[in-house]
Amino acid sequence: MPRGKYRMLALACVLICGGVLLSGCELVRQVIERRALPTSVPALLSPTGGAAPTQAPTATWVPPTATPVPPTATAVPSPTFVPPTSVPTPGVQSLTDFVLPSNPNELFTLRDTDAALTDYIRSQQFDLEGLEVRDLRLTFGAGDIVADLKAVYPEANLSSGLRLRGTPAIHEGQIYLKVQEVTLDDTLSGLMRVIAQGVIERAIEQYSGENGIPLLPIEGVEVLSVEVQPGQITIQGRAR
Repeated sequence: MPRGKYRMLALACVLICGGVLLSGCELVRQVIERRALPTSVPALLSPTGGAAPTQAPTATWVPPTATPVPPTATAVPSPTFVPPTSVPTPGVQSLTDFVLPSNPNELFTLRDTDAALTDYIRSQQFDLEGLEVRDLRLTFGAGDIVADLKAVYPEANLSSGLRLRGTPAIHEGQIYLKVQEVTLDDTLSGLMRVIAQGVIERAIEQYSGENGIPLLPIEGVEVLSVEVQPGQITIQGRAR
């Protein structure tokens, strides 16, 4: 074969191999570019030769999370305070400011000390069949009353300290002292003591009678109850 033909054949082979090599390199470049692009954006070209439009990512539907609502507590009503109902009681008075109720059957309460009642009784007049009472002093105990006094009997020229002990009683709406014990002090002795004891006891019996000694006579009232405590007396009654 002529030498010129061999040259032409060799040149054609070089051109063909070069084209194939260039095509292979281009294909490798495209593969590398595709791998480098993000997966969410395709690396293909559009048929018109421009860049393919970017595909918006598909929104994933997420179901709304229900916020737990605590159960509504049932309101328990607070207990309503009801003040205790009290029955009004009549005003308590003392001996010094006692006012007689103006309405019939109106109740009253009288409360005072043994010293106040002593002053009240001292202001009263007593007629003990010629027996004079001096230096009277009342003492309230637990349910009983003690009266210490000086008894003077001028007709017989006798005088002696005397102690009466008794309990309060109510008769026909009035308070009496039922005498249970009569004691003389040591001023008298012998026959004079015996005479004085008899005279005093007889005078007390005549003055008191069957109901006792009137302790607190108050006109226009009816005493319903009397209570004696140490140092204090409480009287309840009503107007007549």
